[in-house]
Amino acid sequence: MKTHLLVFAVLLVNLFPLTAVAQIPNVLSHQGLLTDASGVPLEGSFNLTFSLYQMPTGGTALWTETHTSVPVQNGTFSVRLGSITPFGISFDQQLYLALAIDGGAEMAPRSALSSVPYSLRVGTVDGATGGTIAGNVVITAEARPESLKAKKITLDGGSFGDRRGEE
Repeated sequence: MKTHLLVFAVLLVNLFPLTAVAQIPNVLSHQGLLTDASGVPLEGSFNLTFSLYQMPTGGTALWTETHTSVPVQNGTFSVRLGSITPFGISFDQQLYLALAIDGGAEMAPRSALSSVPYSLRVGTVDGATGGTIAGNVVITAEARPESLKAKKITLDGGSFGDRRGEE
């Protein structure tokens, strides 16, 4: 009996980290190069404030986060945006990233986000209640008729599924 409890406890402890790993990380890795006006790379620790905007200039920040004492070596730094202040915004539009150093004015120009941050939008597919997926779709999981929840599936113009009641 004690052996079974020990095995169960070990399994339980080992399964909880797997749950955490399976979550979609809602952070963006960001690296940059800081130089002075002459182009000489900066060294030291700096407070870096990042903001996201809908426009390349002007407007109101949709999100802001400050990373304190960020180490900068040979001008380079690395941060995980969203790790301090959750985004709370949708990545379904063009967004621009602004940076301010040690409480100073935002640097210009703002950087347009590329396609990788927009992959956060894919997380909204989990738990979707309807819609259409267009294009080539590959399903790599085993599908058994009893596990399918769809009433009708159309592939290459052919329909499959429950046709009871249809003529």
